[in-house]
Amino acid sequence: MGNSRSKSSDRDADATARAVERLAALVRGGIPFERARGYLDIAPTGDDAAQVRASLRVAERAGSGMASALDAIAAAARERAGLQRTLRTAMAGPKATARLVMLLPLLGPLLAFAMGLDPLRALTAGPIGIIAVVIGAGLMVCAWCWSRAILRTASKTDARAGLQLELLAIAVRGGLALNSAREVVSAALSEQGLEGSDDPAATEIAELSRRAGVPVGGLLEAEARAQRHSAVQEAEARAARAGVTLTVPLGVCVLPAFVLLGVVPFVLATVHGLTVPIP
Repeated sequence: MGNSRSKSSDRDADATARAVERLAALVRGGIPFERARGYLDIAPTGDDAAQVRASLRVAERAGSGMASALDAIAAAARERAGLQRTLRTAMAGPKATARLVMLLPLLGPLLAFAMGLDPLRALTAGPIGIIAVVIGAGLMVCAWCWSRAILRTASKTDARAGLQLELLAIAVRGGLALNSAREVVSAALSEQGLEGSDDPAATEIAELSRRAGVPVGGLLEAEARAQRHSAVQEAEARAARAGVTLTVPLGVCVLPAFVLLGVVPFVLATVHGLTVPIP
């Protein structure tokens, strides 16, 4: 259920992080940024690439030290890639459970065939079998849709966790005041289609920085990392809850469907003596 798509997303995120790390190494090696940027191979689409482009735009406009800014961008990109891998790993168990559960109603007919009975004839020979098929199939469709909805909800995560604070940190390290940094960050995010509301944590951090007399950049970076860490924990918690929640469609839909599609044909074939013809 979407496993290949999630693996592709993981590869894109890793490729983006790796490209920025290489760009940072080129700039640290003395290659001018504009020339080094020609080596940056980031897909033109995708949320990860858009976030990196927004980060680069902020660094350019704020006049940040490009090598240190690229190191911060690369570290954040690598953390986001790790978040996606963590989510995919956490969701592997619930997805496997959902697939296995959907195969459960096949056990009855397979057992009947193994014993030489003909469950298909039993299901179509009279009204009881036909009704069992119709209701059982409907229950399985319901279970499939229900399970997909549970997995889809559990797979959602905040891929942009900490992004705004991360960009603000880059901007203020370039010498911008926080209000000016907010304008630069907002413009960069809008250019990449990543608009979002202002993070209230930025105001709290600015006040903490003022009271403590410490640079706001380090506090912004720390809060951005904390938000990304929280996103990982929330993703793992949702995956764990999904494993439990999947037992609901199992009990409500799959088990009754197993009785109707697995047990009923077995019983009917046994009672009526319907066996598989031997050539």
